[in-house]
Amino acid sequence: RMYGIMGVVKPTGLSSARVTTEIKRTLLQHMKQDKLKVGHGGTLDPFASGVVVVGVGDACRELGGFLESSKEYIATGMLGKRTDTQDLTGREVETKPFDFITRKSIEDIIPQFTGPILQMPPQFSAKHVNGQRAYDLARKGIHADLKPVKIKVHEIELLDFTPGSFKMRFAVSSGTYIRTLIEDMANAMGTVGFCSELQRTRQSVFTLDRCLTQRDWNNPHLIMEKLKEWKRPTVPLFTKAPSELHSRKNKF
Repeated sequence: RMYGIMGVVKPTGLSSARVTTEIKRTLLQHMKQDKLKVGHGGTLDPFASGVVVVGVGDACRELGGFLESSKEYIATGMLGKRTDTQDLTGREVETKPFDFITRKSIEDIIPQFTGPILQMPPQFSAKHVNGQRAYDLARKGIHADLKPVKIKVHEIELLDFTPGSFKMRFAVSSGTYIRTLIEDMANAMGTVGFCSELQRTRQSVFTLDRCLTQRDWNNPHLIMEKLKEWKRPTVPLFTKAPSELHSRKNKF
């Protein structure tokens, strides 16, 4: 019986559901069957790229834990413009001067966004409001009554700064919206901003170098080899901070 969990690299422009559909099609054609359970352990926005955790067969029952896992991202923020989706796919709704922002301006605000913080989910999010998704309401012009959520930002590292943009590495708990962090950080510096590029580089123990790329999705033998690598960890992985995920016990 087909069983296992693996990481795949989702390219920009595809939904997480499309990833599982393509992998499922490859395996069904190889097995000459018409039924197989394939799911993912948490969505990644279509405009973003990076790690998506995929489960096959009975291993799908374990995917719920990955929804609660810590994650790492590399994101680029653009200053001076705010969009209604907080990313490059949205409609411009506000502009502000940003030429006074320096590298030190960004470094100075990092501490206030590190550790346990409250974050307001974006209107364009999958949060449920009275049985409807917030993004469905937002597309109709209806403002959803969302509540702040407690998250934990384990680490923020400034990787690059040029006038008008910055690149950062974020290590965060589940439920964190990186595009919201980008917008909130811009606001804290006295301007506005949006997330122009986002890549998930890790989810739980799955890092980019351990993941199947899109060119391998139509190769059933490579998929099955990756699935065979999965072994249930001997310690909980799903709520660990990044520094705790690199011990020998957590390797698979």
